[in-house]
Amino acid sequence: MSEELTETRAARCTSIYCHLYEMAFTQYVERKKMAVLIFGHVVLLSSLCVDFALSGNKSCTLEVFEQTSANLIKDLCLEEYEKEECRPFSKTFNRSNLPESFSIPDDEDSVQKPKSLKIVMTINHFIRGRTRYHIPGASVTWSSPDDRLSRENTKGYLLIWEHRTNLMCSLFKLDSNKTDLLSEEQLRFHYNIQHLEPRKSFLVKVYSIPPPKSLEESQKTSTFASFQISAGPTIRPYTDPGEWIPPVTARPIEGGAIEVKIGHSPSRFNLTQFKVMLVKRSFDENNTFKTTFYKEPPGSQKPSGLVSFTNLDNDEYKISIHVIDPFLKQVGKCLCWIKETNVRHCQNSCGSVQTDWIKVSVHVREETDQPKSERSTASSPSEFNTCIIIIALLTLQNVMF
Repeated sequence: MSEELTETRAARCTSIYCHLYEMAFTQYVERKKMAVLIFGHVVLLSSLCVDFALSGNKSCTLEVFEQTSANLIKDLCLEEYEKEECRPFSKTFNRSNLPESFSIPDDEDSVQKPKSLKIVMTINHFIRGRTRYHIPGASVTWSSPDDRLSRENTKGYLLIWEHRTNLMCSLFKLDSNKTDLLSEEQLRFHYNIQHLEPRKSFLVKVYSIPPPKSLEESQKTSTFASFQISAGPTIRPYTDPGEWIPPVTARPIEGGAIEVKIGHSPSRFNLTQFKVMLVKRSFDENNTFKTTFYKEPPGSQKPSGLVSFTNLDNDEYKISIHVIDPFLKQVGKCLCWIKETNVRHCQNSCGSVQTDWIKVSVHVREETDQPKSERSTASSPSEFNTCIIIIALLTLQNVMF
């Protein structure tokens, strides 16, 4: 009897140890798989950290053309530095804050500003989920300095667009070995700002490089070409006239005036009349100070029309624009309608848009407040180290738990 009990216990013991062995082996295999997976994540995240740490300058997207033709000049722009690389200098105009690969000696004289600056508002596409949105952007074109010696010594350009304290920039480095090309004739430069914050007003500036030697000097209008713009709203694509909103830009001009550019509607909509209202901050922020009307000329092939408000004081102004439907809410005749279930429904009102505040200075052209100091967002070794530490903590957490 005792021998049978002993054999039973031995068999049970063997079975338990076998089970424990199988559990241990299974855990070993699972941990090995987890280790391989974690290692793969570490490699991937580490590569992302390296990309983040090294981001800043990129291949140049600035287009260069002959002044009087559409001939593209290749390889004149060598490098392009974006916000992380050009912002420290743009806020201080201390040449020591220029990127290391684009250093300018302190004793090197600045050059003349670009001769001209032109901006055309654009609409770019952004997809979120299944919806495509229209986002405001800008096509910026400028020409090289008028003075031949300045053209010969131009090493690049600094493009700044700012809304109050929010400053964005792009810095372009030219091939200074091509002095003959730079000095012989004026060149035309073109750059696309892909995204602007909707419904905001921006002051766009272009400086020639070498730039002014101090922040105080950089605020003088003689050192840069400038243009003030107002970005339109972010809108969904429109298929019916009741959804259409006119693209609008507005800028102050010399002599105390504001010039407003109103984009024309697609010809199939036949929306040609606009009510343009001027709001003056010191008068009343909610009520109209001046009103005028604009009508697209019959048969016009132009993409936009102009309206101006003149004899303005030193103040801040907004522009509000409403599309006019002469047959508003008249069934079968209204121009502002939306189709639902194959039936046209007249809208209570047409599209409207309002700009941000625009500062008008009668005596000082396009004067703006100086931006407040703000910490640079450039990638630094400490940020790279922080990224690596986060990876290490995540790895340790997965191993322990």
